[in-house]
Amino acid sequence: TGRRHSVDRKEASGASAAGIHATMEAKKITDKIAALPEGKPAVSFEYYPPRTDDGVANLMARASRMAQQKPLFMDVTWGAGGSSSALTLELCTKIQANTGVETNMHLTCTNMESEKIDIALKGAKEA
Repeated sequence: TGRRHSVDRKEASGASAAGIHATMEAKKITDKIAALPEGKPAVSFEYYPPRTDDGVANLMARASRMAQQKPLFMDVTWGAGGSSSALTLELCTKIQANTGVETNMHLTCTNMESEKIDIALKGAKEA
């Protein structure tokens, strides 16, 4: 549809215990997996960026509910060619701030200009 979506930043700025927890130093997901006790199962959730504003609101509510399952991390992918890269970064930032769960941007780098990947990585680092 070509329509851009915006994550409500006012909602993301609300103070909560989960939000405060999210400001702690990020840890590599591979380190989190390696630190699991032997035989302890872990779960993670992967989401695809919604196409509508209602879909974004639904995803945010769903991520908050699913965070109660104590996932190791939550992953938000982006469309082929980086078509949803800005929304993916916004969703990752907001989910992590609202839930305290580490997030991961699932970058699809096939057939992508390196500049677009560099922009995405810079945005993730600054978030």
